[in-house]
Amino acid sequence: MATSARAGRLLGQFWLYTLLRVGLFGAVWGVLWVVNVRGMLGVLIAVLLSVPLSFVLLARPRAALAESLEQRVSERKVREDDLRLRLAGEPEEADDIGEPGEPEAEDGTALGATPASAPRSEREDRP
Repeated sequence: MATSARAGRLLGQFWLYTLLRVGLFGAVWGVLWVVNVRGMLGVLIAVLLSVPLSFVLLARPRAALAESLEQRVSERKVREDDLRLRLAGEPEEADDIGEPGEPEAEDGTALGATPASAPRSEREDRP
């Protein structure tokens, strides 16, 4: 549940920053419209002016968005590394493992089982 709350916060910050950028573009375009710079030239000038203005005026929302994104990526990396460690820690099945619940030796083989590397005569003598 905490992950979905963080994802919602991240999306909220993303949409806030996006709407602020669009709003800044609209404000610059409106000012240009009032001073009679209209059409495609007005749109082009509004884009060219709103980009550096958003870099300066929207630094705080952009930093909050970047921090949330970085935190989410680092949490995901930790979960991914934890999963890799848990998957790598699983014992592999071997041919000489005894029945479930049977006591095991230090090397992981069932007590009383003859290792596959033992000479053939020793393996045949055991029941």
